[in-house]
Amino acid sequence: MRYKIIYPSWVFINGILKELFSQDTARGDARIFVEAGALDGEYLSNTLWLERRLGWTGLLIEAEADSYIALRRKHRRVWSSPGCLATRDYAHSVVLTSFRKDGASSEWTDRGAARIEERPVEAVDGPGYKTYHTAQCFPALTYFLALNITRVHFFSLDVEGVEMEVLRSFPFDRITVDVWAIEHIGSPKHTATPINVTVGVSKSLRTSITSQISSNLSSSNDASASVGSSSQKLSKFEDPDFIAFMEARGYYLFDVFCQIIPDYVFIRRGSDVFKRLRVPERLWTRRNLCLHKSSWEANTKVFQPRLHRDRRHWPKLVYGD
Repeated sequence: MRYKIIYPSWVFINGILKELFSQDTARGDARIFVEAGALDGEYLSNTLWLERRLGWTGLLIEAEADSYIALRRKHRRVWSSPGCLATRDYAHSVVLTSFRKDGASSEWTDRGAARIEERPVEAVDGPGYKTYHTAQCFPALTYFLALNITRVHFFSLDVEGVEMEVLRSFPFDRITVDVWAIEHIGSPKHTATPINVTVGVSKSLRTSITSQISSNLSSSNDASASVGSSSQKLSKFEDPDFIAFMEARGYYLFDVFCQIIPDYVFIRRGSDVFKRLRVPERLWTRRNLCLHKSSWEANTKVFQPRLHRDRRHWPKLVYGD
């Protein structure tokens, strides 16, 4: 399967979803997903399997104009929006940078690099040449109120670097999300200094990929050690501030796909999904998963769960040492 080589993070997330929800065979039972950064609704979709195999429905959000046109042609049984999730507490417009290659109208890999730019003239490079257009963003709560939704069973957030701004304004007190899959572009270096997670975390930097992993961070033998110890040594792939932000909002770090731009999966403590994991309460907070499994490097050939999944939840979901 070509995806396993070119887009292993999709295989990582898709595999986890199948493990978490494959027993959920009750079609028409109002299972809801949201996918922000849905592209064409099919290529690398994190929600298509949930819709086709389990009968779920939900909301697809895609601000890139050509991608949204293609999405509408897929005739998925969902609501869709050609806008974006707001990075503020109110509706606002943004400049969206898209990419095209010379001599080709577009490849999906290029369209997937589209991103919101606060300062378009200072935007970092992407595949091919840049094009710009204005997109309208709405707060997440606006979407949910319009659809009369208060519960989301799975939320895929892939917004190319503005995920922290989106999450800071997310109505966690009004909308329940059981499982998150989040692509997170973290800060270029990690610190073991405690943070006040109640007021959010440091702003995500849309800098070059090299600067994001330039920290020479050594390994640790304790994957469950808490952030804040002066002797704590951190994984270069994980952002402890981001993890602490989600934990403070009631989530458990289930797994991380360890690559230059990692993908995180969080599960709400108290959800039925989490209860099935049987995680000891003393281990609800943990760090440095990437120090105890293989990362995805340039010379890696194929995704292998035994190497790239957290051994505490693979091959069995139930927590194990």
